[in-house]
Amino acid sequence: MISYNKGVFSPVPATFEGTGNSAFFCYFKAMFTVYALYSEKFDKIYIGFTSDLQKRLISHNELGTKGWTIKFRPWKLVYNLSVRYLPSSRNA
Repeated sequence: MISYNKGVFSPVPATFEGTGNSAFFCYFKAMFTVYALYSEKFDKIYIGFTSDLQKRLISHNELGTKGWTIKFRPWKLVYNLSVRYLPSSRNA
């Protein structure tokens, strides 16, 4: 188990219980992925962001029942970029 302070972007000391070791790291509330999909059949591109890329791809290609992307299936992932917090992902 790791203990840490819940500072958003501040480096904080962490202790790994049971090992006596400590580390210095940054704690971030969430990790996001900016992604681009391509529909070869319809020559369409879709750009989005998510915190769970695998589930989101399944939603775009299989599970989704409404929205713009269901009309242009199948989608292929052509680009993805992991970012530490959402404001960065919107500027990627």
